Amino acid sequence: MPQENAPSNEMAIILSLVRLESARRLVARTFEILEILPGFTLGGWFCARFSAPGGDRVEIGRMHAIGAFEEKRGFLLEPVTGGRGKPSARWVSEGGSSTICVEGEGLSWIEMRVTPRIRRVPIRMGFPFILARETGFPSIIVYQTHQFELATSRVVIPRESPLRAYPHGVKIATLCWQSATVFSEDRLEMVRSERLAVPDPLCEATPRASVPCLRGEEGVR
Repeated sequence: MPQENAPSNEMAIILSLVRLESARRLVARTFEILEILPGFTLGGWFCARFSAPGGDRVEIGRMHAIGAFEEKRGFLLEPVTGGRGKPSARWVSEGGSSTICVEGEGLSWIEMRVTPRIRRVPIRMGFPFILARETGFPSIIVYQTHQFELATSRVVIPRESPLRAYPHGVKIATLCWQSATVFSEDRLEMVRSERLAVPDPLCEATPRASVPCLRGEEGVR
C-alpha cells in the first residue's frame, strides 16, 4: 500500500550493462531476466537516503538484473546494507555532489560520488525494485519521481572489498531524484523467498573466481 515519506528522501541509481551470463550466476532461475541488448541486461547500484526524526537512514543495494518474477517487473535488488551483520553506509552532500560510502569490518567496501549535471528533467516515472531477502518474503517497492537529474558518477571498489566479487558492467547512466511517495508490497502473492533466493557472492560458498567480470574492468569506474 502507498506510504508517504518526507520529500527530502534522496535516491541515486547507477545503471550498467551487465553480461547475461554473469547476472545469471547470481539470479534464481525463477527470475526472468530481460535482455536489453544481445547478451546484456541492466544492473548496477541503487542508493537511498531516508530522512527520519532520529537521523537519516542510508541504504545501498546491488541491482543484479532487470526482469520479472511472478508477473512483477523491476530490478532484482539485493541489499548490501540495512540488515543484521551487514556493513554501515553514510551519505555526505557537499558542493553540489554526494559521496556515498559503505564500510564494514574496518574496511572500505565501496565509495560512490554522484554529481548532477542536468537538473529538473520533467519526466514522471516509477523505479520498481524486487527485493531478494535472506528470510521471509520477497517484496516489491516502487519509488516515484516527477523529475530527475542526469548525473555523472565515480565508483571506487577497493581491491580488498568483498563487493569486488560482483560482476562489473559498462556504466551507461546515472540518475538521482527526490522521492516523496513510496509504494510497497510486503509480499508477492505469498511466494516464499526461497524461490527468489540470490546466491551470496560475499560468502565462502561462492569463490570469487567463479564470478566472471568483463575483461578490462578496473576498480575505479
